Amino acid sequence: MTQQPAPSRIHIAWIKYEEVKIPVVLCPTCGVRRRLLACFRLWYGWDITCLTCGERWADGQMAERPFSRGWRQESVAAAREIWKRWKSAGGKAL
Repeated sequence: MTQQPAPSRIHIAWIKYEEVKIPVVLCPTCGVRRRLLACFRLWYGWDITCLTCGERWADGQMAERPFSRGWRQESVAAAREIWKRWKSAGGKAL
């Protein structure tokens, strides 16, 4: 009797944003008041992205900067896409 291998399973969990808002506050990187996208997820806290410079903070700590060209523009575009999806969903969890 041969033993059959167990089926491989991959489980990807995405914690939904519970709240998304755009406050106008002082960006530590820019040094002036800017619009920041603030997203709240359970267990992870607030994820904040400046919509001008693209800098990110995760639960109060500055996120690591990627070592690639154009990361600021990509970060701003991703934040704006999250805001568009949040508004199109009527303010419901994404």
